Amino acid sequence: MGKDLKQQHRRLARERFWSEYDKENYLCPDCGRGDLPSVVFQVHHRNGNPHDNRLENLIALCPTCHCIREGRKPPIDDLKSYRKWRIRGVLHLEHMYERVMWYDRNTDVSPP
Repeated sequence: MGKDLKQQHRRLARERFWSEYDKENYLCPDCGRGDLPSVVFQVHHRNGNPHDNRLENLIALCPTCHCIREGRKPPIDDLKSYRKWRIRGVLHLEHMYERVMWYDRNTDVSPP
């Protein structure tokens, strides 16, 4: 897929998701973050298909949780930020990972 087409699909996913949700009051469903100015949400395709922009297939996640959902290691700066934030009393990273794995095993977003 060409870079331009990929960017168009990502833009469409973001527009579709944020047309239904309030960015100002949104919290990451995996970790609960959202009240920090540094959190920029990324729209994730639950079934992994970047062409499937149905609303039920889209979810916005903080960068750390997005990396975890995709099986990637979050950047060290994200982890440092998360560690500072976690001290304020939120879930541990291990619990977040367990929640994501449980969610993926127990939900089915099939391709259209």
